[in-house]
Amino acid sequence: MFERININENQVDKLSFTFDGKVVSAYHGDTVAAALLGAGYKCFLENPVLDMNRNPYCMMGSCYDCLVSIGGRNVQSCMVECEQGMVVERVSHTKLTGIRPHEVS
Repeated sequence: MFERININENQVDKLSFTFDGKVVSAYHGDTVAAALLGAGYKCFLENPVLDMNRNPYCMMGSCYDCLVSIGGRNVQSCMVECEQGMVVERVSHTKLTGIRPHEVS
C-alpha cells in the first residue's frame, strides 16, 4: 500500500530499529510511523474504548492513532524521527486507561 517515490538508495543513509522485537529498516529522516507503514505494519495501537486496531491517520500529530512506546514513553510515532537502534513497542490497553488528549507522557 505504501511505497517510496523517487528514492536513490545509494544516496540515502539507512538505519534500523526494532518494533515489538523485530528489526525494521528505515532511511535517515523517516518518522517512525512512515518507516513502520513502509515496512508493512498496519496495526500500531489497539483502541481500548472501541476495541479496534488503529493505524496512523493524520501523520501530522493531530490525532493519537499512531501512538507507540519508545524508551518507556508513549509518543506519536508520526512526530518522532527514526534513530539507529531505537526500541519501539506497541502500547498496551493497560497503559492507555484513563489517558486524555495532551496528557500522554
